Amino acid sequence: VLALAARGGEIWAGTAKGLFRVMRKDWRVDHQPLNEDIPLRERRGDSWRDQRNQLVSTLAVDGDWLWIGTYRNVQVLNTRTFELRSFTTQDLKTQGTASFDFILLEADYVWADSSDAGLRRYDRTSEIWEVVTFKHKPARLMGSIDGVLYGYVDVGEPFRARPCIIDRQTLAVTPIPIDDPSHTEQCFNGPFGYFGKFNGKHVFGPTYPAFTYDDTSGKLRPIPDARSKAGTLESHIPDGMRGGFVRQDAAGTL
Repeated sequence: VLALAARGGEIWAGTAKGLFRVMRKDWRVDHQPLNEDIPLRERRGDSWRDQRNQLVSTLAVDGDWLWIGTYRNVQVLNTRTFELRSFTTQDLKTQGTASFDFILLEADYVWADSSDAGLRRYDRTSEIWEVVTFKHKPARLMGSIDGVLYGYVDVGEPFRARPCIIDRQTLAVTPIPIDDPSHTEQCFNGPFGYFGKFNGKHVFGPTYPAFTYDDTSGKLRPIPDARSKAGTLESHIPDGMRGGFVRQDAAGTL
């Protein structure tokens, strides 16, 4: 099982062989095909290619709808009528099939992030997907944190990866520079992740809590001895986060 989502009396499980619905009352399992947009001659359930075409990376419940990130595209299923919409490469503005492994739902938009093609925004009103880029390079998504949409981008040599703020409406991408008086701007290969808060400020780092975001200066400031201070970090993983940093207190609470 690669992804799970619960809705009412149903559990939806995304696997390497497609999507399954498990009914809680009797544990009945039903398979929902995700290859109906593929020509019939190419649908062979026992073939590795067809199984790969139905591989599910992520799930997100949206009322009666279930958003599905797969190995090759984004699909959305009405869990009442079982109407399934599969977005094409033209819809998603990808060069070919792309694996989407993170979906973030908001009131006006759906955000879908791909390790192959970068970030896409779906406008619920216009039903159009748009590509999010910075200087023709794909932006990636970290998540929505306290109302701010954070991602990360490759700003080019010699600095490479940097966190960024993404404007929801205009899709403008603003990389966040690092302000470290003891060093010149440093090179990070990324990816950057969000880890929680330290002294009330958002904390980011490529591998462990290393920088706080100063919203006054718009810069990242290093946390001195970040590894030793990780235990005092106020840690949480908001809805729609790819990952985060978790600590356990003496009582065993995460």
